[in-house]
Amino acid sequence: LSPIYEEQTAYGFIRYATGVFSDRASATAEKNRIRKIGIKDAFVTAYYKGEKISLKKAASLKTSNVETESNESVSLPQVKVSNTATSSVNAANLYYKVQIGAYKEQIPVNDVTSWLSLARKQDLKQFKDERGYTIFAVGNYKSYNEASRMKSILINEGVKDAFIVAYSGNKKVSVVKAKELLGQ
Repeated sequence: LSPIYEEQTAYGFIRYATGVFSDRASATAEKNRIRKIGIKDAFVTAYYKGEKISLKKAASLKTSNVETESNESVSLPQVKVSNTATSSVNAANLYYKVQIGAYKEQIPVNDVTSWLSLARKQDLKQFKDERGYTIFAVGNYKSYNEASRMKSILINEGVKDAFIVAYSGNKKVSVVKAKELLGQ
C-alpha cells in the first residue's frame, strides 16, 4: 500500500491510513481491495478541512453541496513500512494480542483508571516496545479468530481503538505475515 500516512491519536494510538478519495464509493472499493489482501480490519474514514469527521457528516456535507477542495493536501506524515523478513520469523513463536493503547510519554490517568477495571476481567499486559512506547495489550492468542473475538469484546466494553497485532517472541510482525505462516 502506498502512500501510507501515520497519525497519532489523542489517546496515544498510532493510526495508519492510505489513499485520498473525493467520494465514498471509491474509498469503499479501495477498502474492499485492502481487505482482500489480508487487512481485514480496514475501514473508511472521512476528513473535512484537515479534521476527521463522521461518515454521516461527510455524506451530509456532500448532499448539501458544501464546497470541498478535491485536491486538499493531507497533513499526515508519510512513513516507510518495512516487512519483517520471513526467514527470521518462527511460526512456533507467533501469537496475536489486542492492542488498546500506545504511549510515548505520560499515560493519561483516565485511560489507566478504565484499564484497571478491564484488567480485572482480561489478561491486560503493559510493556515497552522497540521504539520505547509503553504498550497496553490483552491476551496471547495462537489464532487470529480468538484475537478477533477479544477485539470485539473490548470494543463492546468501550475500547474503541482496539486492534490486533502479531508478535514473534518479543518482535512485532505483520498480522498478514503471521496469518500466512500460521495458515489462517
